[in-house]
Amino acid sequence: MLERICADERAAAPSPRRVTIHLVDPCRPGAGRVWRTDQSRLLLMNTVASQVTVFTDDTVTMRGPVEPGPDLYEWARSVVLASPADRFGAATYAEAAGLHPDAYPTRAFYGSYLEYCYRRIVRRAPAHCRVVEHRTYAVAPRDQSAAPGGPQVLTLADGTRLRALDAVVLARGHVPLREPARRKRPIPAWRSWRSCSIRPRTWAARRP
Repeated sequence: MLERICADERAAAPSPRRVTIHLVDPCRPGAGRVWRTDQSRLLLMNTVASQVTVFTDDTVTMRGPVEPGPDLYEWARSVVLASPADRFGAATYAEAAGLHPDAYPTRAFYGSYLEYCYRRIVRRAPAHCRVVEHRTYAVAPRDQSAAPGGPQVLTLADGTRLRALDAVVLARGHVPLREPARRKRPIPAWRSWRSCSIRPRTWAARRP
């Protein structure tokens, strides 16, 4: 979303208006909670390295401008391996050195790619665009006035109120899961097996 906003604004430049983009997320921008870079390197993606990208190219059918950038494999070869070994960390450098286009990268490796993409997008944002990070939760969006289709107000968990917003995009991603209230029903026979272990639903990085 951020990449597309910046691309569209760049195509419209020069623009007399100022654009402020508020990013609200309690986790570090880029990798977020699910693709965090400190998770186990035993956890792999389910897509090969050459088929994962944040950016667009001429194969994409869309209305906005095409702005190419490195896919995950290209980033590993042209950015990670071309950088000092300590820039992305020893584990990321080692994985990049052994990666091939049809390999399944680790989730942590992809997290490093997403953080790189985020920094690149913000660094290259048009001059009239400003990106503001809020490391907290959004808790209450509402209309600023009674008129429909008007500006929005967004209240954050830390008490901040973002006012006069032209639009609010709720990109929820992976949210915490809450088990439904227990219902009175017979316990399935398989639950009585001594070797059976029941785990709550969650995403891979939070598995014990």
